[in-house]
Amino acid sequence: MIACHATVKPGQTEIQVNLRELETAAWFSHDEVATALKRKGPYTQQQNGTFPFWLPPKLAISHQLIKEWVEKQTCSSLPA
Repeated sequence: MIACHATVKPGQTEIQVNLRELETAAWFSHDEVATALKRKGPYTQQQNGTFPFWLPPKLAISHQLIKEWVEKQTCSSLPA
């Protein structure tokens, strides 16, 4: 298993999903991810009928990568 961060260039944001590997894929803003990390309890249906996106459990490497990305983005936006 390997874990990493990647950067995408503006204008090159199209996602091609290999349906044998993933059911779906999408881009999320920093604010959306930060909000999801703060969410407690079960994922309940929203007023518009959708469900918030799911984050992996805290013990998962993927959760730690997501959390690290949010924290680094927050720190880099603070004035020096």
